[in-house]
Amino acid sequence: RVLPFTAILLTITPSATEIEPGLVSRDQLKGITAPLYYVGTVLLPNPGDLREGMTGTAKILVRRDSIARFAWTFTRDLVDRRVW
Repeated sequence: RVLPFTAILLTITPSATEIEPGLVSRDQLKGITAPLYYVGTVLLPNPGDLREGMTGTAKILVRRDSIARFAWTFTRDLVDRRVW
């Protein structure tokens, strides 16, 4: 099942590494060179479907924001939290 999540990328490794043993079965990698991955830590909301220790892959969208947009988003989120 593939679901889109919006999350905050907290950390990412500076260089690519081989995938950890156990995340992908060796049968899937048989006959090919194992791809390299960047490992990241992501903060995301849990709607109740996620459990500790679950793994997954992600596409990361990076965009540049202006200071004005950042200030607007911060203020909007601050007001939303206070109103609720």
